[in-house]
Amino acid sequence: MFINTIFDNTYGWLSSKWTGKVNTEDLKSAYEQVFQLMKANGSDVLIIDCRKITCPAGAAELDEWLRNQWLPRAEAGGLSALIHLVPKLEPDQPGTGWPFFAEERYNCCCAENMNQAVKWLRFHRNKDKDVA
Repeated sequence: MFINTIFDNTYGWLSSKWTGKVNTEDLKSAYEQVFQLMKANGSDVLIIDCRKITCPAGAAELDEWLRNQWLPRAEAGGLSALIHLVPKLEPDQPGTGWPFFAEERYNCCCAENMNQAVKWLRFHRNKDKDVA
C-alpha cells in the first residue's frame, strides 16, 4: 500500500491518496497515520482517495472498527468531516462491500470526485468557515 498525504493550507484539509492492494491491518494503519497528521496540522477535514486500492475481504471488521473506535476518537481529536473518494458504481452494479461509508452522525460521505466532495463539504461545514 502506498500513501501520499498533503495538507492544503488554503482550505485547511488533509488530503490522502491511497493506492495498491491492502489488507485490514494496512487500512487501520493508514487511518491512524492520517489521524496523527490531522492532529499535527490542525486540520478538521480529511479527504481520503480510495479509488486506486483493492480492498480486503474483511471489510465488515474494518467497518466496525471505523464506526466504533476510529471515528469517535477522530471526532474527539477535532475531525469535523471525512470524505472518501470512491470509484463510480453503476446503478445496477452490486455494492463493493468496501468499508468506506456515508455516516451522517460523523459527517462522513462518499464522493466520486473532488467536485462532489467540495460540494458536500460546503453544505456540511460550519457556516463561519469558507471553503472557496
